[in-house]
Amino acid sequence: MIPMLMILDVYCIILLAFVCWLVFISSSNVIYFRISQKKTRLKKGPKISVLIPARNEEKRISPTLDALMKQDYADFEVIVLDDNSTDATLEIIENCAKKHERLEVLKGAKLPDGWKGKPFALVQLAERANGDYLVFLDADVVPKQDFLSWVADRMHCLSADSMSGYIHHRAKSVREYIFFSLMYILNMALLPFWLIRCTRSSLFSHAVGQLFVFTRKAYDEIGGFGIVSNSILEDLQMVRAVKKAGFSHVFLDAKKVLEGYMYDSWEHTIDGIRRSVFLYFDKKIYPLVIVNFFILVFMVLPAVFIPLAILGNWSQTLWILIANFGILFSWCITLYDRRMPWYVPFFYPFQFLIAVILSWVSAADEISGRGYHWKDRSVL
Repeated sequence: MIPMLMILDVYCIILLAFVCWLVFISSSNVIYFRISQKKTRLKKGPKISVLIPARNEEKRISPTLDALMKQDYADFEVIVLDDNSTDATLEIIENCAKKHERLEVLKGAKLPDGWKGKPFALVQLAERANGDYLVFLDADVVPKQDFLSWVADRMHCLSADSMSGYIHHRAKSVREYIFFSLMYILNMALLPFWLIRCTRSSLFSHAVGQLFVFTRKAYDEIGGFGIVSNSILEDLQMVRAVKKAGFSHVFLDAKKVLEGYMYDSWEHTIDGIRRSVFLYFDKKIYPLVIVNFFILVFMVLPAVFIPLAILGNWSQTLWILIANFGILFSWCITLYDRRMPWYVPFFYPFQFLIAVILSWVSAADEISGRGYHWKDRSVL
């Protein structure tokens, strides 16, 4: 029988190697994001179409539209589609359009069978657009004055066919900050974002639907959002299609030019995470099992071992403390770069445990066909 002491020694060696990986990924992603924040701007260039789907956004859309009308880029249009809202969204958009010639309002058609709401809205917007660059933007994301000149500059300088990125995310409460930050686990442990641009493999892909940019050519050649008509996670499926078609994609840090709320409330935060996790793994159980195993064993269990090691006077106590410091350090690097409040990283064992729980709830929702409620629609 293998002595427990030997098992703990082997575990600590593997744990420390894993922590080195976390520090490397989080640090390299932060460096990459800092480099991507170049100050150059292109104020004149190809026509840009800013395309915004809006469903029940009466409390959020006005600041977005006001900011877009103040852009310093020369040639652009803004098209907003009211996706059958039940509040005053359409009225607000129409009133804004009366003041600004650049703004066009569309009334969304009835949702066809077999389509999810957002992909159908985005298809309608793209059909109406005249731009060489298509910038799909959420209705509650507020751009800085140089946003479009940043988009044009990055697409041109990086010779990109599509682009997405992290905006400066905000939240309305402490618990929302603590839990929506789980989306950044990718930055810390799983995905070197700098490889997205350097490789053709769709395995290295990421996008956030709050900001998605395409060249018109790339968008049309892959078939547009119609190819993900029944997808809940349409942003990720689209970027994978972009790369499979041989086009280039980049994922950048857009926090200096865009900001907004990731979710509207605590409940919205949990629902948002639930709906995304299983789909991120293409509805496959085995990668979910592997990732959750590493999270539990190497990101949650080390914190549990701290009191046990100290009270039990384990010989591995120092290594366990060093490992926990490394986990916390890499999480701090990631979250402070994303401008999260100072206290958020210190909930790391609880955050990672909740991530595992929600991932299995997400899988159960999909497998059982239970679905969820989103934007006043039941989504199955």
